[in-house]
Amino acid sequence: MPLPRPRGDFRNSRVGFRIESPALVLGAVFGLVALLLCVTVLLLPLGLPLLRLSRRLSGSAVRLMMPRPLAHPVQELGRSGRKAGRRVRSEARSVASSGKRARKQGRTLRKKLAPG
Repeated sequence: MPLPRPRGDFRNSRVGFRIESPALVLGAVFGLVALLLCVTVLLLPLGLPLLRLSRRLSGSAVRLMMPRPLAHPVQELGRSGRKAGRRVRSEARSVASSGKRARKQGRTLRKKLAPG
């Protein structure tokens, strides 16, 4: 069952591929230019940072193309854990309030039944 996407999240849509595809192509071109610069020993100081930039750019473009649970599995687990925690917290509050009511009713019954 696919997860619902929030508004403004363009993952796996035509708009998203229009945004991410040029970034992926640009990362590949930067990578090729960086490799050519690294081959010439004099331009090696320019080629290494450009190679790092191309890896980051293409990596982020690929992550943007993936669905969110696949790209950020730990964050998705954190979200579902927070939701479960909220549910447990609300249930605990309702149980605590019902226990408080039961104690109060027990005290009043004890007072009524007490010989006096």
